[in-house]
This record gives sequence, C-alpha cells and structure tokens, in this order.
Amino acid sequence: MAGLPREDRRHRVYGLFGPRIVWIWENFNWTTVAADINGNSGPSSTAIYNNMVSNRMYGVHAGFGNDWFLGTTPIGAFSFVLDVEGGLYLDLVKTNAGYELADRSTSSTRAGRMSTLSPSVEFRAGVKWYCWEGITIEVGYDMQTYFNTIASPRPVDFNLGQVNPEYDHIFFRWYQGIHMGITFTF
Repeated sequence: MAGLPREDRRHRVYGLFGPRIVWIWENFNWTTVAADINGNSGPSSTAIYNNMVSNRMYGVHAGFGNDWFLGTTPIGAFSFVLDVEGGLYLDLVKTNAGYELADRSTSSTRAGRMSTLSPSVEFRAGVKWYCWEGITIEVGYDMQTYFNTIASPRPVDFNLGQVNPEYDHIFFRWYQGIHMGITFTF
C-alpha cells in the first residue's frame, strides 16, 4: 500500500503501548544552627525546614519505533534505533512542608494533596550491537518531557505560625540521559 511504512530486511517499524507509572520526587532541606559566642550549639538551637513535593503520575503511553539495520562487520552486526512516544497521566501530588527543632520539642507542618493531568513526550535514539547470536548490547540517548506538573519553585516559607509555601504548575520539565543495556535471548 502506498504511503504506509513498510518492513523489509533492513528496516522495521513497531508500535509501543502500555500502562506506566512515573514518579518525580523533590525534597528541599534547610538546617539552621544558632551558636553562642563560644561556637557551641545543640539540638534546641538547631532548626530544620523541609519541603517535599511528590508527583506520582499514573497513565498510558503510546508511540512507535524504527530499527534500521546498518550492516555486518567481523565483530558483529549493528543497527540504529529511534523511538518516539507520548503519554497522558493523572498526576496525584502530595506536599509536605514544615519546621522542626532538632530536639523535636517544637514543630509546625502542613501537608496537602492536589491532582492534575500531565501529558508527556519521550524520545530515544541508540545503536544496537548484535555481538553474538542471542546477545545484544545497546547504547543510546533518552529525553523525557512532562507538562503541567506541580513544584515549589520558592520552597521556603518564613512563617512558622502558618507554614504555607507556594506550589505552582510547571509548564515544562525535561530529563535526559544515556542508557546502556545488554539483552540475552534464549
């Protein structure tokens, strides 16, 4: 059929689909110590501030991939792989912020829950080396982007009586990295 991708010995196209859980966890800690004139301090003069934001995203992803066979060499065969995916997640956010003295005699905290829809786009490119029959080594680059997640860009709230740091929707976050793996096929 004209216009549809075709599969042959040097190129194949495949679909990707399934459920996924993504967890973005951020924690800001700040410890302040009040020392006397001699430099002495203790638990009663040490304050700890903590602000935690947990984005747990539950959803589905779908996309497609391509695998182009590059050729055979005396050390094995090689191929180039390119995957593109999109996803939609229900982002269940937990927040917890508060002050506490190190001796645990005084504290003030606030916890909350929020939810939002968060779409994503993912991109992976890599090279596969078929070094031996049934053994494949892959090295590549990953990039993941998430939209409409929640964070605390200014995590410190200086009001001990009513801890209420600001939480905002972040339009765009992206993570990148290198992946490496080995596959054994039986």
